[in-house]
Amino acid sequence: MKIQNPKFKNIKDLSAGAVLISAIISFAVGSVIFLPKIYQLYIYIMDS
Repeated sequence: MKIQNPKFKNIKDLSAGAVLISAIISFAVGSVIFLPKIYQLYIYIMDS
């Protein structure tokens, strides 16, 4: 039999939210780092 505690649900939801926020921030940082290089590569390929 499974015993459910509302505190554990809140902790799980908070943890999932923290993971989501960290994934979004990681995507933003990766975009700032890599998009200029990808754009330069795209321009180089299109001009060839």
